Amino acid sequence: YIKAAELPVVEMIQQSEDQQKGWSRIFGSRRAKTLRNRATTWKRYYIWLLLNRMRHWPAQLSDVVDYLEGRIEDGCGPTAPQGLMGALALLETVGRVDDRTKLSKDRTLLDYVKNMQMELQTGALPKRPAKPYLISVLIGLELLVCSADYCNYTRLIGWVMLLMCWMVLRADDV
Repeated sequence: YIKAAELPVVEMIQQSEDQQKGWSRIFGSRRAKTLRNRATTWKRYYIWLLLNRMRHWPAQLSDVVDYLEGRIEDGCGPTAPQGLMGALALLETVGRVDDRTKLSKDRTLLDYVKNMQMELQTGALPKRPAKPYLISVLIGLELLVCSADYCNYTRLIGWVMLLMCWMVLRADDV
């Protein structure tokens, strides 16, 4: 995304002797999961931007606002606007975008996002905990794991489900 948008950091890295190390180090000490989440969020926006505005980087406020309005109409979650702003801020920081042209610091856009979040939170359903597995399901998984009649892959998936239940883990924690 940074190369396609031709952000200022691209030229800086191209001037360095070891470009590969430069690309791997520009993200600093950010966690891999954070970078993955930001990239996933940005990918969806990037595709929308290419198809609707035919560019690789948002040039004006309406590029972001129109996308977020469309997401709200489609029924996004209350964290979607802030997620996009986080991805935009990360890419602007890493890409060395000039502070005067950073959209992530634009007061108008920040107010838009804050209002969108409030709108989404007021209409959102309350959070509920997931329903626990029935004991018969857990017994069935234990029988599956202990049975040699099934392939190792099927038994492994059963074991992972049991592990998630025993340790109260979500799927993305495993």
